[in-house]
Amino acid sequence: MKISVIGAGSWGTALASQLGLKHEQVFLWARSSELAKSMQQTRQNSAYLPGVSLPERLICTSDLEQAVSGAELILLATPSHAIRETARGICPHLQNEAIIVSAAKGLESGTYKRMTQVIAEEIPQLADRVAALSGPNHAEEVGRQQPTASVV
Repeated sequence: MKISVIGAGSWGTALASQLGLKHEQVFLWARSSELAKSMQQTRQNSAYLPGVSLPERLICTSDLEQAVSGAELILLATPSHAIRETARGICPHLQNEAIIVSAAKGLESGTYKRMTQVIAEEIPQLADRVAALSGPNHAEEVGRQQPTASVV
């Protein structure tokens, strides 16, 4: 199974790190090519989640198509203000059986829509395959494998 985490902030990095411990094919997409290269080389995201080691098999990339093409599970962990643009960007590269999980917090500015609603609007062919990930948790806890809880 190919899993992609879109967004290499602290939350996306923590999620990708945990998924990379259990799954063979996990991609972490960063908007910045410099950040993706740095994470791939140093196996850390010192900018957003210092002190958390990234599994060797986790692939860090700034190529959105590479990250999501063929992925069966995609976690969107970008800031809420970027969800619509990100969903629109990944849409052409998705397979019809993919599951999209929103890991972004908040509502869309102006429309006050939940992130799952925004994603469903931008990726209508997968509207019934969109879920939300919620806490209570923090990226630092998840990244350091401390006990915490999540709900989908």
